[in-house]
Amino acid sequence: MMPTNVGRSNLVSQKRIAPAEMEILRYVMDHEPVSAREVAEAMMEKKGFARTTSQTLLERLRQKNFLDRKPTDGVNRYELGIPRSELLKTLVSDFVESSLGGSMSPFVAYFTERGNLSEEEAKKLAELLDKLEEKP
Repeated sequence: MMPTNVGRSNLVSQKRIAPAEMEILRYVMDHEPVSAREVAEAMMEKKGFARTTSQTLLERLRQKNFLDRKPTDGVNRYELGIPRSELLKTLVSDFVESSLGGSMSPFVAYFTERGNLSEEEAKKLAELLDKLEEKP
């Protein structure tokens, strides 16, 4: 059986995520697999979302291929529809394009200037910049 997430990252990269959808997506990422009820209860407490709002947002994220819904013991459970690393790349790319006009400079400057970059984070950032310089 072919994995359900094959080929989805290209579809996902063309979709935008609204702020309310991002709240739902973060919760699912941190608690997957999670039921609609668990999401609704958490979002009611955290954001004041009605149960129906959470369910609508879960369904939108599923239609955009960010989430999968799987029935388990009579309960629909939600989990990421693509690998977490691909999702994070998509989210960062979306942020850079929509908020920074496609320019990476402010994004990199933020990380280098924020002052609380760990040694490990600084090393990873340097490695990424080296890779970027190697590309034609």
